[in-house]
Amino acid sequence: MKSLEFEILNEVKKISFSKVLVTFLIDVMLLISLTTQISPQNDFYESPAVNYIRVLSFSDVLVIILASILVYFLLNALFVVSKKINVISNFKLKKKFFLVEFLFIFILWLPVFVICFPGGIFSDTFLSLGQAMGYAPLDNHHPILYTLIIRLIAKILHTADLTKICATYVFGQMLFMELAIVYLTYWLNKKRIKPVYILMAFLFLCFFPYVPLNSITMWKDTMYCLMVMLFSLTSADLCFDISLLNNWLYIGKFLFFGILVCFFRNNGLYVFFFSVIFTIVFTLIKKKFFWKFIVLGLSTSIVVGFIQGPVYNHLGLNTSSTVESLGIPAQQIASVIYEDRDLTSSQEEILFNICSEEDWKDYYAPCIFDQLKWYAPSFDANYLDEHKVDFLKIWFELLPSNLDLYLSSYFMATNSFYNLHYTFASAAFYTGVWFENQGVVENNIIKNQLGIDLKDNLNRTPFMRESWFILFLLVTLWLALSKNRDNIFAFLPALLSTITVLIATPVSSHFRYIFYLVLLLPIFVIMTLINKKGVTK
Repeated sequence: MKSLEFEILNEVKKISFSKVLVTFLIDVMLLISLTTQISPQNDFYESPAVNYIRVLSFSDVLVIILASILVYFLLNALFVVSKKINVISNFKLKKKFFLVEFLFIFILWLPVFVICFPGGIFSDTFLSLGQAMGYAPLDNHHPILYTLIIRLIAKILHTADLTKICATYVFGQMLFMELAIVYLTYWLNKKRIKPVYILMAFLFLCFFPYVPLNSITMWKDTMYCLMVMLFSLTSADLCFDISLLNNWLYIGKFLFFGILVCFFRNNGLYVFFFSVIFTIVFTLIKKKFFWKFIVLGLSTSIVVGFIQGPVYNHLGLNTSSTVESLGIPAQQIASVIYEDRDLTSSQEEILFNICSEEDWKDYYAPCIFDQLKWYAPSFDANYLDEHKVDFLKIWFELLPSNLDLYLSSYFMATNSFYNLHYTFASAAFYTGVWFENQGVVENNIIKNQLGIDLKDNLNRTPFMRESWFILFLLVTLWLALSKNRDNIFAFLPALLSTITVLIATPVSSHFRYIFYLVLLLPIFVIMTLINKKGVTK
């Protein structure tokens, strides 16, 4: 014990930029947690008079200083302890073990599907159902691939019964998630991870309530998060053997999952593109040239970008892309207008043609852009799309004199992703049918047959903070990189996806946006416990 304490104290003395940076970022999260004021009614749509970030107090400063010291010490302790744990072994599990895993998780989760039949059908899902059935035109605001899968199910079943279509989709999604989890444990086995850690990873993903509940929730984010998970495992192969970038089969696998990430959610293109760019730059810095990957990775990114850009625009499928991507800048400008800060006449002309001054003020809700986007009568999305360059120019012009409002507005627009203390607990999972009399019939089979209602137990699942998992990503990323910089590849897709959420989320609390952090949590932990000398091809 004395030796461990000595090592920790010795490590504390080794001040590094990475330790200071991680401590600072955690301090920012603590600061947001201390100063955020939220409506007692837990209401997204409240005005800045109710939902706001208060002025920093002297006691806040003291708390942050003390917390910084504690966090810095804990980071060093974690680093020292992680070096003493060995997760590598020469023992490999047999294939029948993974078959048993699948049967176990299938039987374990099946009652959740039966209780929530035909699945958790969220409000957004009805828009995709309408497009899939031809009641509304296709729109990539809800990814085309997701909608086409629903349409394909309807054609295979030869039915327009939305309950059957939803049940089939949800059951297939649940099976796919179960297989993905089994594949994750198989991947760990191939990397010679000790069976005890593989079993712990499997049991966590089996029993952590958000995982089975998301498997039966029908929204685009579940499949996207599964693709990020599979793309991350593929990327993580590079932690063990960077020369795979010269292997045709590996490149094909990397591009396959990367393309699926692109087409299951609109921020996926950025995740894939910057994964390719980072990988190329990382290897070039090491003076390793993998021309096959460079050519195929860049050309695939260009093709996907062309399809989702000019092709979708030509087909009229990108009707809301500009509004969605400018959500946080619009919130920041709304805060400037709300506070009656100075605007020039030319700035007013553009901004008040997008939305009237009165509506900017009346419909500005710091925690959700949808209030302005959907409910302000004068909000003109088409005008914003046509004048987006002028809008961004105004945003930059207002930045220097309104930095305080820009920062507070940003941290309110993304609050639950930073706030360690509070969350609106929105869209973590869904177990019912959002709209009645819209063609999807909820049927709690166990309740109807046995008279036992277990759905209430599912709905009482404690809500987790989005920020907890982002904090976990931050700390495990630092620990893993401290061991071996090649470990960045295990974190890269999830890190990039999280950054896109923090840049462009339309709402300050939607756990579904970062659900992939739950799926990848066992991988993150194990990567921190692999010491450089233990990594082999």
